[in-house]
Amino acid sequence: MRERIVRWLRSPWLGVAITAFAFVLGVLWRWAYVLKVHRPTDFVYSDMKMYVELGKRFAREGYVLKPHDVTHPPGLSELIAYFYRSDPTLANMVRVHFWLTILVPLAVGALGWIALDRRAGLWSLAVTSLYFPFIDYGGYFLAEIYITLLATLTLVCYFGAIRLWPTRPAKAADEPAETDAARTYRDAPDAKPSASPTARERLFAFLGAVRTRIGLAVVVSLLGGVLFSLAMLMKMVAAPAMLGFFAVHILFTRARASWRAKSLVVALFIVAALPLCKWQADRCTRGNDGKFCPGSNKAPADFLMGHIGRVQSVTWRERDPKNPERIRGQVNFGSPAAYQHGYSKKVEFDFKITDGEKNKEAAWKWIGENPGQAVVLSFEHVWDSFGGSLPWPTVATKHWAWSQTFHYVFLIFIFIPSVLLLIDRARIRGLVGLLRSTELALFAPIIGVIVSVMMATGEVRYRIPWDMCFILLAVQFYRELKIPLREQPASPARE
Repeated sequence: MRERIVRWLRSPWLGVAITAFAFVLGVLWRWAYVLKVHRPTDFVYSDMKMYVELGKRFAREGYVLKPHDVTHPPGLSELIAYFYRSDPTLANMVRVHFWLTILVPLAVGALGWIALDRRAGLWSLAVTSLYFPFIDYGGYFLAEIYITLLATLTLVCYFGAIRLWPTRPAKAADEPAETDAARTYRDAPDAKPSASPTARERLFAFLGAVRTRIGLAVVVSLLGGVLFSLAMLMKMVAAPAMLGFFAVHILFTRARASWRAKSLVVALFIVAALPLCKWQADRCTRGNDGKFCPGSNKAPADFLMGHIGRVQSVTWRERDPKNPERIRGQVNFGSPAAYQHGYSKKVEFDFKITDGEKNKEAAWKWIGENPGQAVVLSFEHVWDSFGGSLPWPTVATKHWAWSQTFHYVFLIFIFIPSVLLLIDRARIRGLVGLLRSTELALFAPIIGVIVSVMMATGEVRYRIPWDMCFILLAVQFYRELKIPLREQPASPARE
């Protein structure tokens, strides 16, 4: 009986069964949450309202962009405009959110499979299927669920292209020479012809052809570049995150392909991303009164909001030049993390939020006067993105308990094990071994996210799209974790 249980536990189909059950359960959870309990159309306020209002304006025939229309990347608002033209209720877009939340676990599972191995892919799919933040943000008209899927698929395409790229062929001197007996048998007049290759052999011969593998790698790279540009259309943080990953993988990670091949793959990614990036920059520049901006003109305002002290919010007022007492318009932005910290100070400026020069001037002035506080605030933004604040906007809704529970689950069972895995790699393989590991490459996008929030503001919502990196690392940690039941003898102390 015991042996039967052990065989059952070691069965390769057990992981598949658990993963399938978790995925089906996750699909049902998503159906109930996104389509019934927490429809995005029922939570249109704050940032969600801003995106929807932008989409409604863009849906108008012949609408001319203005500076306040390009404060955010255009991906989500243009998508809302597309659905709004045919259905003002946005019911079809709600269904799209439901399907996006279903695709995210499949994408994370594919990333785990292709970057690590089959078991990592299965367990990552199971964990992601039941990871509430990847369900929760499907219930809002926010860009997080989009960038989660697009960034994950971008990584899948990159690792796929690297795996497809043919390795350097063996030198002729390394190939075994044909023996005299084999040559005699081959040249004999009565030698039997070799059996015709099977379909499997023909398939592997086809896939093994160098030209075919290079062609497939190029196609996958170009597809990955398009996905990369789509991710940047949703949120510009995709740029530093993915570029940081590319840099780490090219410079350090040990892979099948050489650094030249990896550089070529990245070059193909960038080439494929250029058309949409150019369209985004042209659109933003046109809306910004001809002043160049890569995707949005709000970056200087975010820089100011994150480096003007411990403030709850910042208000930008545009006054009438002829009558300074008259306010032509005003915009207010604040950080949910700052509000949760209890910061009550509110700052006001008499210039437009889109005035990049004045935003940077005010921020650098405060930094010059308070350099130490500015450094501490930058690190506070990083902490707020991980454990220093609770996930907005769900923390302020009746579903706060689910959100807060999974926030603690992330910190204890995902984040800490991920860090321990990287430390373990350095402890066992050394610093160079850590740099060459795939695990560090999977962590690399987080470095770009950290740099971004240090320069602006931080909150958990900015990190959540990249939690797939932590999930993959945590899965590896638990797979390698071996804790004996019996007490083990203590190792002798070093003299």
